[in-house]
Amino acid sequence: MTEKQAKQIFEKYNPESAVSRCPNGRAPVRKMLDIYARAAVNLYGIIPIKDFVELFNSQNIEQTNADEVFTLLLPDVLKKSKNSEGGYYCFYKDCIVNYWAYDDFNFGDFWLREQGDKPRYIPEKAEFLKYENDYYEDKVQNSHWEEVIKFLLQEFQSINIYKFYNDLKEISQLFGSLEFGELLLRYDLSFSSEKRILPFLELISAAHNNIRMFINKGHSPAEIFKIVETHYKDDGKGTRHYT
Repeated sequence: MTEKQAKQIFEKYNPESAVSRCPNGRAPVRKMLDIYARAAVNLYGIIPIKDFVELFNSQNIEQTNADEVFTLLLPDVLKKSKNSEGGYYCFYKDCIVNYWAYDDFNFGDFWLREQGDKPRYIPEKAEFLKYENDYYEDKVQNSHWEEVIKFLLQEFQSINIYKFYNDLKEISQLFGSLEFGELLLRYDLSFSSEKRILPFLELISAAHNNIRMFINKGHSPAEIFKIVETHYKDDGKGTRHYT
């Protein structure tokens, strides 16, 4: 997708002409909606507005609806899109999408398609709002990735090691892929011995299986596996049925 095409798509779903004043008394709701939107796109990548409204209403006394979400958040989306920050999210089709899609909205389509009918990970409000921070990780995810960076710092003496590490995490979270061969070549990294490869594979596989992914609606692969195992039963003939 070209820069021009991405800009046209952004303007189509976030039109200046649709901006209106915040209704009296709704400024506090707008602030909370913004926090929720940032947390949602950091955890899910993309979320249909109807799902976003349902999530918000389930955790707050003040209720909202799809029209109000658009009215209250659009001015801030446009304001941030014009400055150096670039914004944290925007509207796309009937969804709110992470800023990662700004350069190519096909990412948003990919996330939505891969999410399908998977269950959404929705933690308690206090935990959910922590995802407003782009860098927040829960304890399980953080512990696994801490082991990965410790190993990398011991194994490689390179100024590119943190870039390599961040790319590994981003690819896992954004696209659900465990790709490291190409990254090793890109950053000119090689293991000190073949014996060091297997420990690395074990660490990175564990980290990948416990990272919260956009394509899994915030669930980790390990959690999705448990969910599938819980809801599918074997009929004794080798056929598995959803229950």
